[in-house]
Amino acid sequence: MYNVDEGYLAAMGWVMERGGHLYLDVVDRKPPVLPWIYSLSVILFGNVDLRFVRALAVVSVAGTALAVSLLVRELRGGRAAVIAAGLLVSLGSAAFPPADGLAANFELFALLPASAAVLLAVVARGHSRWRRSALLVAAGALVGAAAMTKQPLMVVALPVAWEAGRGPRRLTGLLAALTGLVGATAAIGLPFGLSRVWRWAWVDTYDFLNGQVGGWRVLPVLLITSTAFAVLHAPILFPIWRARRGPANVDRVAWLWLAAAAAGVMPGFRFLIHYFHLLVPPLAVVVGLMWDDIAVRLRQRLLPAAAVVAVLCSLVALLPWSNASQVSPALVAAVDANTAAGDRLMVWGALPELYWRTQRLPGVRFLSVGYVNGNWADQPTPPLAPETRAPYQARWRIFNGDLLRHAPKIVVDMSGSTMGGWSDYPADNYSFGRVLHACYTPFALIDHNLLWRLDSPSCLADQLP
Repeated sequence: MYNVDEGYLAAMGWVMERGGHLYLDVVDRKPPVLPWIYSLSVILFGNVDLRFVRALAVVSVAGTALAVSLLVRELRGGRAAVIAAGLLVSLGSAAFPPADGLAANFELFALLPASAAVLLAVVARGHSRWRRSALLVAAGALVGAAAMTKQPLMVVALPVAWEAGRGPRRLTGLLAALTGLVGATAAIGLPFGLSRVWRWAWVDTYDFLNGQVGGWRVLPVLLITSTAFAVLHAPILFPIWRARRGPANVDRVAWLWLAAAAAGVMPGFRFLIHYFHLLVPPLAVVVGLMWDDIAVRLRQRLLPAAAVVAVLCSLVALLPWSNASQVSPALVAAVDANTAAGDRLMVWGALPELYWRTQRLPGVRFLSVGYVNGNWADQPTPPLAPETRAPYQARWRIFNGDLLRHAPKIVVDMSGSTMGGWSDYPADNYSFGRVLHACYTPFALIDHNLLWRLDSPSCLADQLP
C-alpha cells in the first residue's frame, strides 16, 4: 500500500460488493465514484486487488493527457505543443512521492472528467445553438462526475461556466452546463441515496475541514508542500516563470482553469501534496500554448528533465519505507483465528486496511471513530464532551445503533498504539469504554493494539443508552 486512503477505499469497495451499502454499512468522507470503482475489483477477482485499480489509474492518467493534448490543439497549439502538453501531464502525474503519485487515489481518477469537461466547453465555441448546448450539457455532466470522485474538483465548473457564458447565448449556455452538472450528480448519487451522499460526502464534513491546521501552523505546511511541488515540477513551472515579464498569448480559459485549480487545493488548509495534482493539467495546457515562445534549448531539456524526475519518484516506490501498510500479518492472523467469516469487526481508532485484509464487515459503519471522538489529522487536542455536542452527538446515536444491530465479535483498541495519536483518545474517556469493559474480555496485545472478544451480545443492550 502507498497510502492510507487506499486502505479506506479497499475497505469500502469490499464491503459494497459483499452486500453492504455505502453510507449505511460503511462511511467515510468520500463521494461514491472511486469506492464503486474499487468494488469492481471484487466482482472480477473476489477481493480488492490494488494492481487492478492502479492499472485503471494509469488509464485515467493517459486519458487526462489525451484530453489536455486535444485541448491544446483546439486552442491552436502546434503539433509539438500538443505532444509536449500530453507528456507533461503523464510525467507530472508521476512526479510526486509514491504515497501521492502512485497510489490509486482520488485525484488521478477525478482529473480525467475534469479535463474532458474543459475540453468540451472549449470545443463548444462557434458551434450552432443546439450542438453547443449539447456539448455544454456534456461538459457540465463531466464536472459532476469529477466532483463526485473528489469534491474539490467542483472548481472546474469555473472555466466551464466561463465558456458557457461567452457569446450572445449566455443564459442558454449556462443553463445547459448547469443541467448537465445537476443531472450527472443526481444520477451518480441516486443508487447510493441522494440524501446520504449529500450528508456524508458534502455537508457533514465541516469538523474535518475546520481547524485542521490552525493559526500560524498553516504557513509552514503551505511552505513545505508548495516547495516540494515546485521542486518536483520545476520542468513544467520554469518556462512559465521565465515568461512572467512577457507571457505568451495563452487563452484566458487556461489561466482561469489554473486559478480554479489553485483554489481547489485550499479546502481545509491542509495542503497535502497530492492535492497539488489539480494543478498539473492546467499547467501543462499553459506550457503547451507557450511552446513556440520557449527558447529552443529550454524546449530540448524540459521533457527529459520531467522524465528524470518522474522516474526517480517511481523508483522511490521500490524502497521499503514507501509501503504505508499499517496492518501486520500477526494482527490479521489473530482476527482470523478468533472470528468466523460472518462475524463483525470493529477498530477503536482508524485501521480500515484491517477490514479489507481480514475480509470482515465493520461492526460500526465509521471506518474511523474520529467521527465520534473528533480525532482528525492535525487536530491539536481532543474536543470536549463530544457525546453531547454537535456534530458528534448525532453520530454517537448512529454508532450505538450500529453496535446494537450487529455487535462486533472482536474490537481492536488502538489506544495503546503510537499511530494516529489514538493514545489521546482512549475508549475509557467515552461511554464506549463502559461497554468494552462490561461486554468484552481482552485476550491479546499485538503491535500495541489490545484485542477484545465479545462475551455476550445481549450485554450491549443493557449498557448502551
